[in-house]
Amino acid sequence: MKQLLFTSALAMLLFSCSKQETQTSVVNSLGSSISDYSKLTVGNYWIYEILNVDTLGNATPEGTDSCYVKSDSIFNGKTYAVVVNTNPSGIYRGLERDSSLFLVDQNGTIIFAYGDFNTAIYKDSVPDTGSSMYSVSSVPSVVTVPMGTYTCFDYKGTFITAKDYPWGHVRYSNSYYAVNIGMIESIYFYYDAAGTIQYKLIRSHVL
Repeated sequence: MKQLLFTSALAMLLFSCSKQETQTSVVNSLGSSISDYSKLTVGNYWIYEILNVDTLGNATPEGTDSCYVKSDSIFNGKTYAVVVNTNPSGIYRGLERDSSLFLVDQNGTIIFAYGDFNTAIYKDSVPDTGSSMYSVSSVPSVVTVPMGTYTCFDYKGTFITAKDYPWGHVRYSNSYYAVNIGMIESIYFYYDAAGTIQYKLIRSHVL
């Protein structure tokens, strides 16, 4: 069974933030806050097409995934958004909330960041597998998906494998977030297979 290494964020998907957390989100010098990118209001939804992309760039459709914010939930005294997706075999997001500059899950793992640019936000290592590091560049990316073209910030993962694979030792994951929409694209991979799995936004309903 292939082992999933990166899920952008997500894995992915949905968010959580109570009204109080939204009000106390840090607004940086760019005039936005993490809640402008997480969009955790109950009823919000995102529909993605799933593509299996080989090393030559050939894309094979693998269906769709629908994600939505179902409700709020209290966990360890904090309010989280309950995020549900219909195809959890790929990216997955459960309980999430805004915390200062970060979108985090119930374990405190950072899923996305806005305002803490060009720093190593999250690091991890897996014995006999490799190490990973996530950061967000202060330079936005322009990303085109079926829903349109957007200026995004990328929560980029860099993974260095401990083993020697034909496709090299260094691989990347990407989670692109657009203001007032949320995640519009996710690119991740299985560490023991070439190519990538890509989620691209088809349509959404975001309040």
